[in-house]
Amino acid sequence: MGIDMVWSRRGLLLLSATVLFLSGAGVVFPEGHELLPSLGIYLPPAGDEGRDPGEVSGVLPLLETLLEGSFRESGLFRLRRERGDGPPVPAFSPGVDAVVAARAEAGPGGDTRVELELFHQGRSVWIQSREIPSDGRTPEVFPQLFRLVSAAREELEGYFPDHGRLLLRNHGVPGAYAVYAGGRLLGHGLEEVILPAGEHRLELWLLRGDIEYPLVRRTVQIAPGELLEVHFALQEDAGTPGISFFGGLSDPWYALFDLRAALMIPLEGFEEFSGLAAGGFATVLFNDLLFRHHVLGVEAGFISFDPDLKDSDDPLDATLEAALLLLTTGISFGPVPVADMALRGGAGVAMTNSSVRDGKDGGGVVSDSSDASYKPAFSTSLDIGIGLGKTGRFSISVGYYGIYDKGDIFSFLGLGLGLGARF
Repeated sequence: MGIDMVWSRRGLLLLSATVLFLSGAGVVFPEGHELLPSLGIYLPPAGDEGRDPGEVSGVLPLLETLLEGSFRESGLFRLRRERGDGPPVPAFSPGVDAVVAARAEAGPGGDTRVELELFHQGRSVWIQSREIPSDGRTPEVFPQLFRLVSAAREELEGYFPDHGRLLLRNHGVPGAYAVYAGGRLLGHGLEEVILPAGEHRLELWLLRGDIEYPLVRRTVQIAPGELLEVHFALQEDAGTPGISFFGGLSDPWYALFDLRAALMIPLEGFEEFSGLAAGGFATVLFNDLLFRHHVLGVEAGFISFDPDLKDSDDPLDATLEAALLLLTTGISFGPVPVADMALRGGAGVAMTNSSVRDGKDGGGVVSDSSDASYKPAFSTSLDIGIGLGKTGRFSISVGYYGIYDKGDIFSFLGLGLGLGARF
């Protein structure tokens, strides 16, 4: 019964390794992106005579799966696999940057001794081994091999000083995405990428079914040994990707500054007057404050209006000027990578200055009245910013601005164009 239990556990281990190998690591080994360092994985020949068939069938397939799966999942290397009696000479050719050599042999007491050795630039740089029990305690096999493979991977990643490292930080929900550099696929769902020093065009694409949607496009400049972080956010699937209200497909931004000129159309409070006003605004916004997609900032503006009386041929010598200072808040979103959008509202104060000069025939002045005071003000707006270069920003805005004055509301509809920067 004990022997049957040992063999059943070994059979289960072999079955698990086979399923992992076929579904995760894969039988066919892709070359990967040419920018990635090339890693040769040497594996011992399968079915060596003179070894316990149970150990060979149980340990080696699992070791093979862990080696290939771990290094392929990391997305840091192009992988090449070979079998033989030792690391072959071609493995040290200029086309291969490093080699991981695996060995398995009978150890003391009937255990299996598994050894990994790293070669870099044709010389051995690291070696480590584990004793795998052969008394049927198969649950201990996986963690022992996993720790060995993880140690080899951590050691190997430090032998590329002429490369830089990119950390891909997803601040949204978990999801599938593809990573490209220079138009070539590096892998899927990668959290870290090693690339040679220099300039690279990095692209992240959201995967939904069999379709890819643009997520982030960045040109990154990597120095030898440099560590860069690229931040992005995957959002819940709210229907058709690319027009989701909360825009997981937009480049993240943390602050922006915008200067814009606006055409102001009088609305409430100007029923007897006609004409258009001019406005100018300066806005500073901060994104992702308090919670994701929350914007908060300050807006300063100036409106100048010289009205005319409707249905009258007599000119009206009157002016209305208002300087506004508003605290504004809202939400940010964006359907395309190069754009940012914000829907926001604000409240604050307006310093108004109005004057009216009434005349009579002959040009004499009958009265001249003016009023300057502080009054409550409010605003709502939709802002769209389109990226110009790495930080530049061209903005389009539609806003509603109002001023309270003794129970009445004087309001304008503003249509603005501006330039600024986004960080």
